[in-house]
Amino acid sequence: MRKEMWRKLTSIRETICGPVLGRLTFLFLAMAAGFIGGMLSGHPVQATNGQIEDVISVRELKVVDEQGKTVAILGEYNGLPSLEFIDTEKDLTPLMLGLVPVHGPYIQLERSDSASVFMAASEEGLGLSIGKSSNPQFEVIVDEIGAHLKMNDGNASEYSLGIHSSQACFSYGDKIVLGLGLFGKKRGMFIADTNGAVRLASVLRNEEFPSVDIVDTNEVIRATMGCTSLETISTGNVTSRSASSLVLFDKEGKVLWSAP
Repeated sequence: MRKEMWRKLTSIRETICGPVLGRLTFLFLAMAAGFIGGMLSGHPVQATNGQIEDVISVRELKVVDEQGKTVAILGEYNGLPSLEFIDTEKDLTPLMLGLVPVHGPYIQLERSDSASVFMAASEEGLGLSIGKSSNPQFEVIVDEIGAHLKMNDGNASEYSLGIHSSQACFSYGDKIVLGLGLFGKKRGMFIADTNGAVRLASVLRNEEFPSVDIVDTNEVIRATMGCTSLETISTGNVTSRSASSLVLFDKEGKVLWSAP
């Protein structure tokens, strides 16, 4: 069971920044230490000479029920501390906490393979995973870049929302299909198709020049509504269009029609 649990823990997305989860982990450890300390204080451990020991050293400490079945384990695995609470009737570990190599502290709550909550922390950021251990339905990652939310509908379709710097992006699978924010010196939004190609873009230039572009599958702008600039190839002259203008282009990007 422990090897399988370790495999699940080490395979989950490593993410993660520590203060909040670090405090939670400390709280759980403090509660566990108080509980175990209470048991030990109620039943002092005595050496063979009758003296009470201040410190005991063990590789593993097990708590058993009246039938002798293990219900909790405090010990180490792969050289790192861990604490497990075991449901003997369902043969699973509903609560486990400890340290994962390199990545830092973790907490896992589990009622079944389809009902699992995993939290972990490391120098890179903070992460939360909810759902099946093998395929979580909900994941949140927060790091120095920003925040990332991923959802799985259970039918192999993944949706995610990423927020970082001055941009927010919504993805379907591994393709960004919607984005908004600050792009260079322009504020705007875009909508992309399932292949990730931008098909519609709305931009506000210099805080006062709005425009909407419709783009074909070859990434050629086919229509622009609002403020834009048109260049006459033969002369090199550039003209600016007003916010009420509409311009249509052919597949080569040449003007077909414009108004006013």
